[in-house]
Amino acid sequence: MIKTRDQINELSASIDDFIKMMYSTGSTVINATKGNFEALVEEDFPELFDYVKQNFVSLSNREAVEQLLSEYRDSFEDYEEIKLTLAIEPEEKLIQKILDWFSKNIPDTFDYVLEIEKKKNILGGTLISFRGSYTDFSLEKKLDKYFENTTLDYAFE
Repeated sequence: MIKTRDQINELSASIDDFIKMMYSTGSTVINATKGNFEALVEEDFPELFDYVKQNFVSLSNREAVEQLLSEYRDSFEDYEEIKLTLAIEPEEKLIQKILDWFSKNIPDTFDYVLEIEKKKNILGGTLISFRGSYTDFSLEKKLDKYFENTTLDYAFE
């Protein structure tokens, strides 16, 4: 399952690399015998291998593989982006928690990915930008608001 814009970018690059490799002269894939062609694809491009197999396209039909993978890559344009700004680089577990939260709290059914930007100055929490709306749940904002509204009852000597 695609979760982030970075994953889309990596998968798109893999699709492009795979398609180029299929047609390049002297390519190991082209020169491979039918028996080890699938093994090469499965080893070098496991996610694409699985996708092609799940769609019942034979790897020996290069034109059909190219069409299938090109359509798959083009479908990424339909994903909506939810932009998050975090103070940290999130691990997979946190990304999944964020996705779970969005799936419970966004009533629409649509394909979306997280565009994650790291900015240490927000200290913690997150900034969310989605469909033209912007919400600031950052610790930086809370601290700014606190210090803006707080005065000391005594003077420093």
